[in-house]
Amino acid sequence: MMSRPMTVAVVAITVASLAVVGLVAGTAGGGAAGGATPVSNLADITGRWVPVDDTGAPAPVAGTMSLTFADGFVLVETGCNTGRGGASVEDSRLVVEELATTRKACVPPLGEQEAWVLDMVTNSPRMELAGPTLSLYWGEGEDYRLSLALTSTGPSI
Repeated sequence: MMSRPMTVAVVAITVASLAVVGLVAGTAGGGAAGGATPVSNLADITGRWVPVDDTGAPAPVAGTMSLTFADGFVLVETGCNTGRGGASVEDSRLVVEELATTRKACVPPLGEQEAWVLDMVTNSPRMELAGPTLSLYWGEGEDYRLSLALTSTGPSI
């Protein structure tokens, strides 16, 4: 049986150890949740990105979808049509200006996919990088999330 001073010392050491572990874990990834870092400029995300996790999206990705960033522009492949517009990053948010898109008729489920992809890119989604994954958050209260992986780094738009 431990004496009272010994028990207090063991508890104090345990609490201090847990505090150090929590401090190290909380700062390991740059301070953002899950080790993610905010995107600070378009150069951080230059290249072609394709979905790798659509569980937080309004609907599953049903066809080819990608975002390509280069030279102040974004190319959007919705699965049905494509769009191109000026792009920049402000406060970790993607800002797309004057997105021009093709206007093919889209059959379900590609029409629905196109609607939410265009909604995502034109409503200033918040962006985070976590290792090789770019995540975009949008919607009221950031209800939606789409995670993408870089497939190429130097495309021309």
